[in-house]
Amino acid sequence: MMYLMTTRRKSAIARLTWGSITRGPDCWQYSFTEKGRAGEIETLQLPENCAQALLDYLRISGRLETIQPQDPLFTALDKDRPLSSGVIAHNFKTSCTQAGLDPRKFSLHSWRHTGIQQRLQLGQDMFDVMKISGHKSLDVFYRYARRLTGGHDEFASVLEKRFDFLGVK
Repeated sequence: MMYLMTTRRKSAIARLTWGSITRGPDCWQYSFTEKGRAGEIETLQLPENCAQALLDYLRISGRLETIQPQDPLFTALDKDRPLSSGVIAHNFKTSCTQAGLDPRKFSLHSWRHTGIQQRLQLGQDMFDVMKISGHKSLDVFYRYARRLTGGHDEFASVLEKRFDFLGVK
């Protein structure tokens, strides 16, 4: 859920600590570092359903009452070592196989693509989605967004009507 809703890369989510998560007056927030940003810390809103799922995860794992700010959110079974993004990706592939899905067709990055596309389909401003997903380049961002058009140009008929006085058919 964190990958889908936040559109963050797996490494950014894997590095989160309990201190990365804060409850502001109006919403939950998370602070993280992102690829290519020279360790610059960013803070964004954490969707409420992610925050609740995270609290449930910590409660079920028996860590909610004892977790410290420097403790990683996602840990190995011994609860002291953070899960690496590679282990998280491996576990995801294993879950795909167990669910009867072809693990070669899915990756954690699929959730990033889906989250970005869903935000755009729901009408969120492209530049806001770029900020949330951490994209600085329109060229790279377009790789995520281009799958939405499917070759259909919804404004072609509008342009045709606007310029039909030119008599070109």
